[in-house]
Amino acid sequence: MGKHIVPPVIKWAGGKRLLAPILASKLDYNGKHRYFEPFLGGAALMLYMKPNKAVGIDRNPELINFYQIVRDQPEDLIKLLETFFVPADSDTFFYEIRAWDRKSDYKLCHSALERAARFIYLNKTCFNGLWRVNSKGENNVPYGYYKKPRICNPEGIKKLSKYLKHHAEFIEGDYLDILPLAKKGDFVYFDPPYDIDPVGKQSEFVEYTKNGFSKDDQKQLKSLCDKLLEKGVFVAESNSNTPFINDLYEKDQIYSLYKIDSNIVGKRYIGGIKDRRREVNELLIIGKPKEEKRR
Repeated sequence: MGKHIVPPVIKWAGGKRLLAPILASKLDYNGKHRYFEPFLGGAALMLYMKPNKAVGIDRNPELINFYQIVRDQPEDLIKLLETFFVPADSDTFFYEIRAWDRKSDYKLCHSALERAARFIYLNKTCFNGLWRVNSKGENNVPYGYYKKPRICNPEGIKKLSKYLKHHAEFIEGDYLDILPLAKKGDFVYFDPPYDIDPVGKQSEFVEYTKNGFSKDDQKQLKSLCDKLLEKGVFVAESNSNTPFINDLYEKDQIYSLYKIDSNIVGKRYIGGIKDRRREVNELLIIGKPKEEKRR
């Protein structure tokens, strides 16, 4: 695992591209059992570890569609990006493309291939590479005014497609959907949004979908991890290094199922305000089933 990295081809706020080698070195996972990643985003850890059987889950329908098209139609995607999207880098064109989802018949008027190309185009040309939607689920990130952004990376798309075609499937859904899917021996990695318990005074951007992620969601995620451990599923989670998150995983340590590693330091490069991008200390929470802890 990790020797021949399959690189992510999109930017993602809070992505683990730089932290993936560190995280992988701390996880007791050999790549043989099924690997699940809700909150899929840029899938940096999954693509670094390259499990034999990976299942990516995210409630962002455009993200899931993007991965499915990369897996199934890489050549068509590259052609569309190079012929239609690459030559057009003006703000006028950007807002025309962004406005596609303002129409009620968006998915009827535009094929899955076109939607995937739009997704990567917006990702490469919007402000700071963010993906943010309003209450209607419409992308509302402004134009980024980059000089010659690299919208199409043919080699990266082909390499990613080769791995996904043989090893990955994708599900549009909520992170809670993992409970009936994961079986004993499987491994689940959670990388939830961090906005509900900010490290500093300024909350991090996390509105990837119209529903957001609250402090109650964090509590529900902890309960989900407990239930997965009861089923014999291994779990790992990246989260904020704050009193709330630490207390959440430490207060019910009857079986000491969770190991909390606070020595995970990474830089956040994507954010709404450039001057507030910083190096932050995060947690890696690792949970092992009861029988594993007793060995």
